[in-house]
Amino acid sequence: KIVASPEAYDRSPQKFHEWWSKVKIWIATTHATATDQQKAAAVYSCLEGPRVGRFAQVRLDECMAAGVWPTWAALQMEIENFFLPGNNKEWARSQLLHLRQGPRQRIDDFLAQFQALKLQSECPNEYAKDLLERAVSRRILEQVYMQGHARQTTNTFPSSSGTPLGSGAPMDIGAANTRPPRGRGIQCYNCQGFGHISCECTQPRRARQ
Repeated sequence: KIVASPEAYDRSPQKFHEWWSKVKIWIATTHATATDQQKAAAVYSCLEGPRVGRFAQVRLDECMAAGVWPTWAALQMEIENFFLPGNNKEWARSQLLHLRQGPRQRIDDFLAQFQALKLQSECPNEYAKDLLERAVSRRILEQVYMQGHARQTTNTFPSSSGTPLGSGAPMDIGAANTRPPRGRGIQCYNCQGFGHISCECTQPRRARQ
């Protein structure tokens, strides 16, 4: 059976194990009798992208200039040492810092993604709350505030549909066209003011209850 050549690797940590397994099977089945140079060139050719491709080019230049190529065992160690996600916690922290809700991403899908990264990165709850406020769509934050405000003032009065106002399912958030009261908007958890969130607040940080 002919084993197809693996797709190029772009340094995505979550894809490394699957990609590397395919590369090793590919080398073992289609390059079993190849020289060290041929095996190394085949593996380096599977690396692309600004950083990964640069690494491959530098290694190819070094090997060709010296006329010395790594053995298959040495090449495996080199690739794993350079690309293996040795610290998944740090990777998750980086992903969490840059995570933003997509314009068409459902809020429940986004929250599941956020929670998974929060657990993997071991992010403290207090810090995670600020990150979540920054990552969630501002329109969603306004609607969450409105639902909370409606729940406090009219929770005892059922709506025409029989569901208390402000108690919609999480996946319903973002589907409505709710608008905050003029002059108010979202509320800051830190200073209790309106029009901004706590991570944007210029007032001294209050101790969490």
